[in-house]
Amino acid sequence: FIMKHIEGQLIIQLVAVLLSSFGIQSCTKQASVDQGDMYVIPIQSVFETERSMKLSELVDTIEYLELKTPEGLIITGIYKIMSVEDFLLIEARMILYKFTQEGDYICTIGGQGQGPGEYTGVRDFDVDYRSRRIVIADDGRTHYYDYDGNYLESEKSETINSFALIDTLKWICEDQVQIFPFRYVVLNANGDTLHTIANPNYGKPSKNAGGVYGYTSPLQRRLYRYQGQLYTKGDLDEDTVYRVEGIHRIPHIAFDFGSLHLPDHYAAWYDWEAFQKNAMNYWQVPAVFEDDRYIYATVQRARWDDDGDDFRYVMYDKKERKGFVQKKYAQQKIKDDILGCIDFWPRFASEEYFYGKIEWYDLQNMLKEGHYTIKPELQKQFD
Repeated sequence: FIMKHIEGQLIIQLVAVLLSSFGIQSCTKQASVDQGDMYVIPIQSVFETERSMKLSELVDTIEYLELKTPEGLIITGIYKIMSVEDFLLIEARMILYKFTQEGDYICTIGGQGQGPGEYTGVRDFDVDYRSRRIVIADDGRTHYYDYDGNYLESEKSETINSFALIDTLKWICEDQVQIFPFRYVVLNANGDTLHTIANPNYGKPSKNAGGVYGYTSPLQRRLYRYQGQLYTKGDLDEDTVYRVEGIHRIPHIAFDFGSLHLPDHYAAWYDWEAFQKNAMNYWQVPAVFEDDRYIYATVQRARWDDDGDDFRYVMYDKKERKGFVQKKYAQQKIKDDILGCIDFWPRFASEEYFYGKIEWYDLQNMLKEGHYTIKPELQKQFD
């Protein structure tokens, strides 16, 4: 799913070739919100307010695009999508690819291996807009490429799972487990540490034996951008989103879970057995996105097993200061009542776009099984 702001118009694009994506944005300009005023989202009461949102309430036009790849190149398992100037960067199965905005394959950035410019696997990537370089975090190394995908250099570093570049700073987000002293580390362009934010779990005793236990989500997004600013969502146990200002953070969104907040004594790093038994009764937020009008929060059970009742899709109206959850049946997202195809919910985000994904094989089967009645113009394109 791709969300792109175009003056006075809402455009959704679905990209499909083995996978698909489309996006959405506001039809009308909204009054700006005071960024110094924190939004508080009471999850328990929001869960009690159900609404079925339709795309026609948000958008005017939907366009489906095909990602075109060379013969023999199959891209599946997309983990991150980023829009940069006139091209897309797409990470899939720990390899980074470059596409045009129209969905045409351009090149593979680096590749898996041990040679110059190659990596064990992409743990995360970002773009240094000042130097126009693509930056990839690997196991114990950081690699740099120009916008054309040409390899420039590599340097040794700590293994980084999540990072973002803003101005001359690199914000690194660490895992929540007790072996890491910091949640966040801020570096300058020379790699010097300017600021750290402590991990409250660091050094605490654990009931787990035989290793360090952690729990994450495939939907997790620890850092995101909105209107040119960087925000930290952090790990699953963090209930506050902060806006980054230099080396400091300002509270931006607070999720009040009340009794639905996972207690520390059920945390995976502390007691894996208790976590397995009890965590499904509590909820966390792996990812947050926002536009001028709404905050989109993916809320999942602290331990999920894909049984059809693990997620809630929360929208919070910034202007009205009210939230609601998409109706629970079939874990509904935002219904496509324009072209009649798959429901929408943001999965990835860049400066201009929201993205989601679905394998073309899966979508094709859904259509064959009659899950959707798509409009003739879309059927013609799929044919």
